[in-house]
Amino acid sequence: MRLYIDTEGEVRRVQIMAENAGEWAPLQRMFERTRFLPGRRANANVASWLEIEVEVLELLRVL
Repeated sequence: MRLYIDTEGEVRRVQIMAENAGEWAPLQRMFERTRFLPGRRANANVASWLEIEVEVLELLRVL
């Protein structure tokens, strides 16, 4: 997954990098509601992309 995080730490875009992207809609919605600390550069918040690899078995274990 690739998440675009704005300067306020909100996820604005989620890109699923899998062949069966439609099956990941619940996970996509979960990340869309997640807040992050924004990136920082020269003491200012900056928007950034974050790539996350999701292990399905590990995810099922914690949910």
